[in-house]
Amino acid sequence: MKRLNFMYNDQGMTLIEILGAITILSIVLIGFMSFFPQSILMSQKAEDELTAINVAERVLTEVKADPQLIDEEWGPIEENQQNYYPIIEMVPQSDHDPTEIEYGLTRILIKIYAEKPPSESSRLSAQLYGYIELEGNQ
Repeated sequence: MKRLNFMYNDQGMTLIEILGAITILSIVLIGFMSFFPQSILMSQKAEDELTAINVAERVLTEVKADPQLIDEEWGPIEENQQNYYPIIEMVPQSDHDPTEIEYGLTRILIKIYAEKPPSESSRLSAQLYGYIELEGNQ
């Protein structure tokens, strides 16, 4: 019976108890709230990298269909309200494996930049190696 008496007293909580509860609750909430901006930032960065990789794969597909596109100047490719700038480089024959040469494959490197290169603020967003079959290599 004594155990239930605290529920029926009219004293309430003291000011110090309320301040202590608010302080503990604030510390816990601040710890959780610092997690959200960091997770949003990481999510956005992952989305940008994935988009850049998708752009690189799309460029590789177009180059495989028409190898003459290697020598052309690529303009910006807009994806998710952002411009990506591809640069295509052919890997020198001296860096190819004998198997690649045997099968007539040429390795290419596609670099995707978020800003127009070669400015100082240009940041490499993604790079992708691929193979194309050139008519002269067969």
